[in-house]
This record gives sequence, C-alpha cells and structure tokens, in this order.
Amino acid sequence: MIFYFAAVLVAAIPAFRFGRGKTGSITCVVLLGGIWLGSVLMGRAAATMTVLPCAGTPAYVEVAGEEDLLIDCSNERDADFVVKGFLRARGRGTIDTLLLTHGDIQSAGGFGLVWDEFRPEVVVTSTARARSPVYRRAMRFLEERPERWKTVSVGDEVNGWEVLHPGRGRGLPRADDNCVVLRRVIEGWRVLHVSDLGAVGQREFLENGGELRADIVIAGMPESGEPLSGDLLEAIRPRAIILGTSRYPYTAVGSPKLRARLEASGAEVFYTNEEDAVTIMFRDEGCEIRAMKGRRVTLRK
Repeated sequence: MIFYFAAVLVAAIPAFRFGRGKTGSITCVVLLGGIWLGSVLMGRAAATMTVLPCAGTPAYVEVAGEEDLLIDCSNERDADFVVKGFLRARGRGTIDTLLLTHGDIQSAGGFGLVWDEFRPEVVVTSTARARSPVYRRAMRFLEERPERWKTVSVGDEVNGWEVLHPGRGRGLPRADDNCVVLRRVIEGWRVLHVSDLGAVGQREFLENGGELRADIVIAGMPESGEPLSGDLLEAIRPRAIILGTSRYPYTAVGSPKLRARLEASGAEVFYTNEEDAVTIMFRDEGCEIRAMKGRRVTLRK
C-alpha cells in the first residue's frame, strides 16, 4: 500500500505543480489505482470467521453477499471490552443475526449490551430451557419481541448453517449439554461449531448419528469435563481445531492431558488464550487460519 500511494503521488506531482504531462499523469494514476484495487479484491476472502479470545468463545461470521452472524456474545465485561470493540473495528453499527448457543452467563451475559449497541435484526436460540438468571431475563425480553426472535433445533438452519443439536424440547439438565451445534460448508471447506458442548451432550450428539467429518472444528471449554471427547474427535477428524481456552478459571486453560490428546490427532490446534483472536479466511484454493499473535496455517484441498 505504501508503494502504491507513493507511486500515485510521484505520478501526480508534474500535472499539478508544473501543468505539464497532465494526461499522462492522470493515466498513470488511474492505472496504479486499478492495480491497487485489483490486488485488494484478489486477496479478499470469500468468507471470514473470527473466533474472539474471551469468555464464551464468541465467533463472528461474514460471507460475501450474505447476512452476518455473531455466535454468542460473551459475558457482560468481555462484551463491552472485546466484542463491542471488535465489531466497531469491522465497521459494524448493527448486526443481522445473533445466535445464543446456550444459557450460560459466559456465552449470553453480554446480551443486553450487544442488543443496545448493535440492535440485531433477529436473535436465535434453541428451545432448551436454562437456569441462568441472565439467560432467563434475555428470554423474557425476547418474548415481548417475537418478531425479532427465532428458536431452532435439529434440522433447522441459521444463515446457511445447519443445526445438528439439540433436539426440540426441554433439553438436558446442564446448559452446556444443550449447546446449539452448527455445521456449514464454506467454499468447499467443512466447518463444525460445537460451542461448549459438555460430556453428556457430546454423547447424545454422537448417538444421533450422521456424517460429522469436518476440516475445521471450533469448540469452547465446558464447565465440567473436556471438550471434543476421543470418540467425537475420531468422528470429526479435523485438520484444524480452534479451542476457546482462557486464563481464568484455571480449568479453562485446558489440562496438559487434553492438549496432548488434541495435538496427537494430527490437527493444527489453536488455543485462544495463547494465540488471541483467530481468523479463518475461506477461499476455494486454500483456507488460511491466522492468529493475532502471528501464527499462520494454510490448508490445501
């Protein structure tokens, strides 16, 4: 960018300072501008998905020509300090769709702030109930605005993502076991988002059967137990794992045993407490995963 702007400036100086070579200078400026614009468009991904390094592992999805999607909104503190800043930096004053995957304060505690700041066109939840007072307040708020609220279960769709879990009904006792699990193919790349799905939810999810293979899986840390059990990991066989670890509480860092097990799968593993935000850039020829701390991995078909 520095090179192009310097070249444009040098090309434009004769026309405006000396009044000579005006046509040639303008032509040069137009050509350089076209080259720069072309390079920007050529390098642009067809879709991006950014996993944020904060409570609840919120993720933001942008697909060219489609409505944007924010998956979870973190707790109130991180929604204010991380999610809001990120969306503003992306130039967003509003968002199209907010999905709350489950009734956990770490995933849905920032709902009020996100609603006030970004006015989502529609909020999506599962039909499962939760005991969290914050989540229950959000549900009462949405009940008064049914035109802005949508509930989903297995077989439904959210902005092009297929819902694989949970089934319709009251759900399991723990909120983590009722996480909305999403799957989508983007530019030929299979992506699975399992949120903070707990041990019981993982077993039920596997028992439902179906093809679970995915190139990339995004998971958070459940309150109890481990994410991505051995059987679930074997069913998915991912090439890359993005795990929503955090420094607090200590259990959310992920035990050495868990980390060793995930890395032994052969997948590239990104830990958000170490890598900070992780962005997936989807292109037909290759999928690039970039961590804010500088690590980059490119997957090839």
